[in-house]
Amino acid sequence: MGPYRRGSYHTKPVKMLYRDPDTGREWSSRGHPPAWIEGKDRSFFLIDDERRSPG
Repeated sequence: MGPYRRGSYHTKPVKMLYRDPDTGREWSSRGHPPAWIEGKDRSFFLIDDERRSPG
């Protein structure tokens, strides 16, 4: 076994799912929710994406 190397893994880019209409900040829904979305209806903040629409 080799030595443990912290942070030696690679991650894929994450698509942003939510946007704050006031500041333009985005959140991917990973980790703790930011203050601007916490406790609110998240459907209001969804980023419109033609790939997610049915049809």
